[in-house]
Amino acid sequence: MNIILRFLMFAALLIAAPCEGDVAGLPFFKEGDRWCVVGDSITHDGSYHSLIYLYWATRHPDQRFTTINCGINGDYALRTLNRWNWDVFERNPTIVSVLLGMNDVFRGLYAPGSEGEAVEVKRKEALDQYSKSLTTAFEQLKVKGAKVILMSPSVYDDTAHFESPNNPGVNKALDICSQIVLTLAKQFGFSFVDIHTPMTALNLKIQEKDPQATLVSRDRVHPGIPGHLVMAYYFLKAQGAPAEIATIELDARQQKVLHASNCHIDLRKTSTSEIAFDYHPQSLPFPVPEEAQFLLDGIPFIQDLNQERLKISGLDDGNYELLINGQSIRTYPSAELDQGINLATEKTPAMEQAMKVAAFNKARSEKDQKLRGLIFVGNCVYPTGVPPNTDPEEIAKKYEEISRPWNSKYHQNQLEQYRLNKPREEEIRLEVEHLTDDMWKAAIPGKFQIEIRKK
Repeated sequence: MNIILRFLMFAALLIAAPCEGDVAGLPFFKEGDRWCVVGDSITHDGSYHSLIYLYWATRHPDQRFTTINCGINGDYALRTLNRWNWDVFERNPTIVSVLLGMNDVFRGLYAPGSEGEAVEVKRKEALDQYSKSLTTAFEQLKVKGAKVILMSPSVYDDTAHFESPNNPGVNKALDICSQIVLTLAKQFGFSFVDIHTPMTALNLKIQEKDPQATLVSRDRVHPGIPGHLVMAYYFLKAQGAPAEIATIELDARQQKVLHASNCHIDLRKTSTSEIAFDYHPQSLPFPVPEEAQFLLDGIPFIQDLNQERLKISGLDDGNYELLINGQSIRTYPSAELDQGINLATEKTPAMEQAMKVAAFNKARSEKDQKLRGLIFVGNCVYPTGVPPNTDPEEIAKKYEEISRPWNSKYHQNQLEQYRLNKPREEEIRLEVEHLTDDMWKAAIPGKFQIEIRKK
């Protein structure tokens, strides 16, 4: 990615930074919290909440909380009214986030050739219903007392130039949805995070260089891992999530620790040409997914959320090799060490540990999506909740009948997965619990031996 594209992407962030101070600030997650993440397929099959969960596990491994995927494919605000009690409130959430809108605008109303007064009336009715349904849902949420985070919809890419069915105007309708959500956040005193405005601006900026580039996928709706990282970034920024992993400042000439923050340091050897110390951080760096690495040229994720600073002054001039646990990391000029380096950008043992945490988190999320698939099928048959002791095969047959007119490979796959996974539901649930345990245990930082020696 060349320097012009990097500049355009970064400029988009500055231009589109969401306004602050209009609504309640987003709550931090704390130990024992239960976060229900309500949404449609972007939540059901998506990873923005999983990436946010990973960030907080690596940043505060002593503050374990629970994230609960409450997304359902194809859902929209009116349909969610049928499931708040059994799918959200029964889980006793302390925090509830809501991300809806992509299906509420009824994208088919914007298909090429859809025009005229009757279509405009239907478009307005859809937006009015969105506002009305959210208002009803938020009245229920207000009574329950959980902290509430409202999210504007993600982007619909009706500007990318590639071979894919397109419904121009959908993203402008989602602009209106964003304003509706902001207005309701102010009305109810809920927190609000705008992901739609900056995602749209960033998407347009990357397309100035490459008209086929997109933050979502070729279906123009569902973000891939890069898009979900962008969503997680704006969410974390709105929370005021800390950039600091740890900060270490040493003076080789004075042979002392000048500053150590969020970590413990034991000096073992100090001279103006060599330093060795034991390093015990309280946090781990965030492992940015490989497929989203290119976005680091465009969003200041590292600068804003991933800083593990090591600064060493008083070294003799020259080049110095950094070793951690005996592993050579990189060679730095003394001047660069004097200015400070960010260990979170290197493949250190701490980053390797964080990647293990990420692997557990990914496995946890994938297993959990299987459970959501079971809920999706049940919800299609019984929108207000599956009656107790209902025969799973009865549900499967009713779902097969309901979905037959759609003749969709997606729905056929959902039926197959339901029949495959329903008998294993409790087993899968236990697997999710074990993987979650493994994730949080793996997030407890180890102790590392650091050496900096002149070459």
